[in-house]
Amino acid sequence: MRLLRNPNTDPLDVCEWHGVQCTVKGLICSIRWRIASKEHGDLHWIPSTTRNVDFLNTRLHREALCTRKLPRALRFCALVRCGLHGNVDLRTLPMNLQRLDLSFNAFTGAIHLTALPLNMQRINFRNNKITKVVVCNNRLPPGLTGAYFHQTKRKARFRCLDADMIDHRVKKDIFRPEDDAADWGLEEPRVESYGYLTSEDSCRCQ
Repeated sequence: MRLLRNPNTDPLDVCEWHGVQCTVKGLICSIRWRIASKEHGDLHWIPSTTRNVDFLNTRLHREALCTRKLPRALRFCALVRCGLHGNVDLRTLPMNLQRLDLSFNAFTGAIHLTALPLNMQRINFRNNKITKVVVCNNRLPPGLTGAYFHQTKRKARFRCLDADMIDHRVKKDIFRPEDDAADWGLEEPRVESYGYLTSEDSCRCQ
């Protein structure tokens, strides 16, 4: 907590923590952390009202990701280089989730694209250790633009349950976002003199 709180404000007011945005009613709606530290964060701490989660190089207490316990209001989720590993179940994601980036972790096993949230737009699993991707073409969300599974070492195997060929939106290619901040719908952070990322005080979620 000491890495996140602003020394000039009440440490118990999480809305004043670096990278945290709140609604006008004081409910946390967005968290954007870049914390290169030996200290660990905890995904289970994230309130259910949170819509945007964007973590980079942020080590987590629980290195296995239980998608069933993610905030139900979540729409944008990026957990990049967070040391996550093990299996991950995309069939229990929050129903409003639109974009999911779990690149540069160490997830293993099979990924099932058979019961994704209806509004899902993009999935990125770049550089994990996925062994198999199971796809049901008829159950892919209509607005999905791409699901990316590029791996530099062992390539994942792809299996389609309802057709001879997998939908072209499921790819082995690398996804390269043009502008990360704009792409995720987040305000561009301001870098304080002590190196942590925060948002302008006026940037509040509506």
